[in-house]
Amino acid sequence: MALRKTNVWNVILSLAAYRKGRLYPCGTGFLIGRSLALTASHVVERPLDGRDYEPRHNRDILDYGMVAFQQVNGHHEALCWKIVSSHHFPVPTTDEKDNRSVDVSLIQLTPLLPLVSEYEDFRRWFLEINVAPPPLGSRVTAYGFAKSKIEPDQYPNCFVCTNAHVKVEGEVTKVFFPRRDQGFLPFPCFEISGDFVPGMSGGPIFNGNHQVCGVVSSGGISGISYGAVLWPVLAVEFDGKHLIDLARQGQIRAANHQCVTIHPSEHHQFPGITFDPSRSAQT
Repeated sequence: MALRKTNVWNVILSLAAYRKGRLYPCGTGFLIGRSLALTASHVVERPLDGRDYEPRHNRDILDYGMVAFQQVNGHHEALCWKIVSSHHFPVPTTDEKDNRSVDVSLIQLTPLLPLVSEYEDFRRWFLEINVAPPPLGSRVTAYGFAKSKIEPDQYPNCFVCTNAHVKVEGEVTKVFFPRRDQGFLPFPCFEISGDFVPGMSGGPIFNGNHQVCGVVSSGGISGISYGAVLWPVLAVEFDGKHLIDLARQGQIRAANHQCVTIHPSEHHQFPGITFDPSRSAQT
């Protein structure tokens, strides 16, 4: 597992949207498998500040892309990735008009040139996830970036990332299933006694076993923040398979994936999903 063999910051990604030659830092992500990462859905769905970008005509046609930067051991030049696709799961509801998503997205990546030979191996370091919600009263630690700034280097296609590395520790004070509420956080999540800051969204939240048990989702209330649980993301479908298939094949490390069952749904075009905590191992 990457966390026990390398600095956790080496596998955390700084995400940015690019439009008309400019880069706009928008959040955090982390590697879980070969060319696969997780982030918060709202980071990839709304990466640009409405003051900078607000499509007025056709909201289905977006003229921006997204990239990820992986700064290994604080190296001057960051490893660059292009985000080629993102995949999420809808909120648990029977209203077919509700197109909101659980605030965890799987993103597929492809390396961008130039390659930094002495650090390329770090593209293959991944974090282990635990899809079970963290126990009430347990301690968790969240990581993410704040006040990020990404600039072109003197060399073509090279970038320099300046990030404030933020680490927030806290206690799990509430666990919500199937949602916290219908409006603010309409998906499985948990409350933490800590203060997430802007830019951390999409960052990993670790349990006491060095496994990622959630994704930084929301803050803003003094002393209270929220993380989205991970089990719904196992149902996302890409390249003709579900993420849970990679867990079963050992291509990603996902503790307690045996608790998740995917089944057809009569109400949505997406598959249904259930989580059975009685089948979980000790978390």
